[in-house]
Amino acid sequence: MSAVEVAVALPVTGTFSYRVPDRLTGQIDIGSQVVVPFGRRRVAGLVMALGASEGASPRPTGRARVEAEIAEVAQAPSVPPSLLALARFVADYYGAPIGEVVRTLLPPGTRPAARRRVVATKLGRKALVAAGAALRRADLDVGGADQERLLARIVAAAGGLAPRSLAADRATLERLVARGFVEARDRLARAARPEAAPRVDVATRAPPTLTADQSAALTEISAAIDARAFRPFLLHGVTGSGKTEVYMQAAARTLAAGRTALVLVPEIALTPQLSSRFRARFGGGVAVLHSDLPPGERTREWHRLRRGEARVALGARSAVFAPLVDLGLVVVDEEHDGSYKQQEGVRYHARDLALVRARDARATCLLGSATPSLESFEAARRGRYRLLAMPSRATPHPLPEIEIVDLRLHRPAPGTFLSGRLTAAVRATLAAGRQAILFLNRRGFATLVLCRDCGVAARCRDCSVALVWHRAMRRLVCHWCGLAERPPETCPACGGARVEPLGVGTERVEAALAETFPGARIGRIDRDAAAARRGTTEATLAAAARGEIDLIVGTQMIAKGHDLPGVTLVGVVLADVGMCLPDFRAGERTFQLVTQVAGRAGRGDEPGRVIVQTFQPDHPSLVAAARHDYAAFFAAEAAERAKLGNPPFGFLALVRFEGADAAAVERCARELAASLRTGCGTPTLRGPPSVVVQNGGAVRVLGPGPAPIARVRGMHRWQLALKATERKTLRPAVAAIIALGSAAGRSGGAHGARVRVVLDVDPVSLL
Repeated sequence: MSAVEVAVALPVTGTFSYRVPDRLTGQIDIGSQVVVPFGRRRVAGLVMALGASEGASPRPTGRARVEAEIAEVAQAPSVPPSLLALARFVADYYGAPIGEVVRTLLPPGTRPAARRRVVATKLGRKALVAAGAALRRADLDVGGADQERLLARIVAAAGGLAPRSLAADRATLERLVARGFVEARDRLARAARPEAAPRVDVATRAPPTLTADQSAALTEISAAIDARAFRPFLLHGVTGSGKTEVYMQAAARTLAAGRTALVLVPEIALTPQLSSRFRARFGGGVAVLHSDLPPGERTREWHRLRRGEARVALGARSAVFAPLVDLGLVVVDEEHDGSYKQQEGVRYHARDLALVRARDARATCLLGSATPSLESFEAARRGRYRLLAMPSRATPHPLPEIEIVDLRLHRPAPGTFLSGRLTAAVRATLAAGRQAILFLNRRGFATLVLCRDCGVAARCRDCSVALVWHRAMRRLVCHWCGLAERPPETCPACGGARVEPLGVGTERVEAALAETFPGARIGRIDRDAAAARRGTTEATLAAAARGEIDLIVGTQMIAKGHDLPGVTLVGVVLADVGMCLPDFRAGERTFQLVTQVAGRAGRGDEPGRVIVQTFQPDHPSLVAAARHDYAAFFAAEAAERAKLGNPPFGFLALVRFEGADAAAVERCARELAASLRTGCGTPTLRGPPSVVVQNGGAVRVLGPGPAPIARVRGMHRWQLALKATERKTLRPAVAAIIALGSAAGRSGGAHGARVRVVLDVDPVSLL
């Protein structure tokens, strides 16, 4: 009997060796979904290798030899070996348990789940038949009406019954078990049955004629596709330059070569528009994957890709794990976007994994953006990526003019939030029969509910943040933990009656626009609107494209990727939101958001105009954005990052400590930081006590200290950061964090209080 290496779907480190029973011989291969015993439980897992490897533990049940055997194998498609290799990379690089990584490879409808079920044995089925035929042989006698009735119920249930559903018949069940008529088994939950894919006819219209910039970029990309070698490109094209058309023609070249293509977008809201364009070009050969799809639909799309019926996978972050075989092209649209970073569970970065998938598949990788991340642009500047520039729009009109309005001088009228210049511009746009976008990267009605008498704000009882007033819900909401409660009629601190909403969110801007422009048709696009009803965002965008909406209010969901030819005006209500956060990327995000949302204007037949309202008109990010000057922004930002050794001129790992006991969290953070400085990988100290020597290079241990948001969901938070000039220098310190954090978790944290240690390699946010 052979052994295999299994990664169990639990947050545990390493893989485990299991025997293959004779009854399953020939049914198990690399990537098979199985159920295995693990301690006192039976859990789902994936077969990572045939034969027990040196790195696999032989003790899944606590015994010295490999005695545990696989219980069941799923009748479901196996996971491609390329994805298993990617899972190993993710576990190693991001310090994540391989079991957690394995769970991300499959959509919910195909993930194996071990479930306890009561099923009839072969003997039990014979006994039921004998009872029905009145053949009362002693060895097959069911033994009374109650037992016969329960046995019939179990036999009739496909896949068996859950034990808890039989609690009322426990005594009868025990008698059936004792006689060998029924037994409890751990069974795999069957994947949702793949539905037939909807027929999508290929459009007959030919692709548009390319501009000179598009043609030059596509020529280089096509040569790389034909070479079948890993070649990364950074396509730096201004908004409206036609990057999507380059993506589609590159995909067509890839499919013609007999290979497959993967296209990633940062926001789920971007998938309907882009998928409709790809399906118009490639028909039913496009499969869409993202977390907002119903499980059955995600299962269907996953199966289509695995069987090769669809050869283009398009989706958000998690689509990087699409089960494509013979991958030839990987596209990451809006590669700069922070949404590509997973912030919970396995903290991977989809853009970086896209590069890894392309490298391993010897495929072409195309990163596209009008505002590239500093990491990607610096990689192109150093020659690691090939830089392709598209500095002009594909439409007759140039980039829109951007006007900065100083809110210190041009105060908005009370309750409008729009300066006189922006109000006049909106009115002129409506009079001309055109459309406008009003952008504010803050949802809700009011960002603060404050007592005018004592100055105390309504705050979340579980998080260190103020509650946001959502007028449509009539609730105060915490945007970190989701707490929702009615607003107080009087101040809980002083009893005063002057509790009023302050600040502005998209909901309040929408209300103000309705009062100021009573005849205008207004639509709102933000997470609140999207959560209210499935398909709301898509419906609003479709209505705007048809000209049925005059004013669109939105957060960053409207800032990128959308092509609305009727929009000639973009107004940034308050550019200062997020500009002064305690995060070294704050200026970069501001530049990117303003540039991206400005790019929504003037994409049709009419020129565009952009008005940016701010209290900081001289901020370098806004000045560079107003000039459409990425080079100037990069030069200034890169110089500042280089001084501090921040990415892309250094490498970071963030370690966060979370727990209900504030003192225990602090102690754990301080003790682990001290361990890093004195015993991490047998280092020696050099210079300041925050510098640890690793592999001949220096790793700086910064902190620990309270996190900027010091409490979330009732958990107190501290954090420290590791910083190094080379990635290889940082890796031993990351390994030490994993070991020390695991030990803290096993011991219950500092001084017996449970503290969770979270590792985030290459963080995109320090909040």
